[in-house]
Amino acid sequence: MINFANQAIRLGIDWGSVTVKVAVLDSADRLLYESYQRHHGQPVATLRKILGKLRGEFHDNQPCAAAVTGSGRGLLAAAIDIPAVNEIVAHATATVAEHPHAKTIIEIGGQDSKLVRLGNNSSPFCPDIREQAMNDICAAGTGAFIEQQSQRMGIRVEDFGRLAIQSQSPATVTGRCSVFAKTDIVHLRQEGVPNQDIAAGLCNAVVRNYLAQFAKGRKLESPIVFQGGLAANSGVVKAFRQALVLDEKDLVVPKNFKIMGAVGCALLVQRSANSRPRTLSEIIGSVDRLSEQCESRHSALPRLSRSIVCKMNGKPRLADRPKPRGVVIGIDVGSTSTGVAITDREATLLAKSYVLNN
Repeated sequence: MINFANQAIRLGIDWGSVTVKVAVLDSADRLLYESYQRHHGQPVATLRKILGKLRGEFHDNQPCAAAVTGSGRGLLAAAIDIPAVNEIVAHATATVAEHPHAKTIIEIGGQDSKLVRLGNNSSPFCPDIREQAMNDICAAGTGAFIEQQSQRMGIRVEDFGRLAIQSQSPATVTGRCSVFAKTDIVHLRQEGVPNQDIAAGLCNAVVRNYLAQFAKGRKLESPIVFQGGLAANSGVVKAFRQALVLDEKDLVVPKNFKIMGAVGCALLVQRSANSRPRTLSEIIGSVDRLSEQCESRHSALPRLSRSIVCKMNGKPRLADRPKPRGVVIGIDVGSTSTGVAITDREATLLAKSYVLNN
């Protein structure tokens, strides 16, 4: 247990689409505790486990200010009454505090990407953000994209970067769409292309996709700070340096690259007008109650019944037809739409539905 019961701490939470990140700073901005955990679709339960471990590191009555950023910041901020911080501002604040001369931030997380252009950063708590951009709804070229392709190749995602940097002849792989990338991988493996060349090709595809989407032909000013979970992939780091013709001094991976959003939150929390004095125990208790509420909700869909099936697309009710001896339901879940067809045992179409995925 950290022995400063009366010293205030700052808690920054980055609630992302794939991971939950937590950073705890003291009053001198020193990092006391950090956590980076995949939530597998259960971010509240994951955050509860992370904060539960803080009880062993800090005192329950420790004065604590907290803030949250990331894709789930609105829900968490409202539920436990803490300030929500803009993702761009959080990442820029942490970057400038660690690298005050940075001019560009490349951030690639589990399912989103960001580009931030910086000006003259005279104050670490007020970064000079000149331009910002985030990716659209497609996650191609993000950490989830690399993880998906590594699973298809039977390679641990932790080994993917190390394998990629061994390549002497990277393959050409499509990076704009995971469906097309899968097709390319199948063909390359059928042709006997070594895994390290395919892995390097995927890393190059991620970089091409990012630069096409954000740089749009413009030169990215260095020093560039590359952060987010994908910065752990040495193959992608190498691909960025090659594509931008930069060395290790001009394209930097910061020490806390995985948790920069959480660090930025912790740096900013005391400057938030919405922040109010709390104890660590109060904050953990609020998250515990939120987790219990989520667990108690009934999340199952209604049981599929004859009446639901018969009303699809406003077609005649199945009960109005001769009652078949059992039906067969076919479901086609595509990338943009879902189709459902119901037939009898003789393959006569009884009902159908076609809807775009929301």
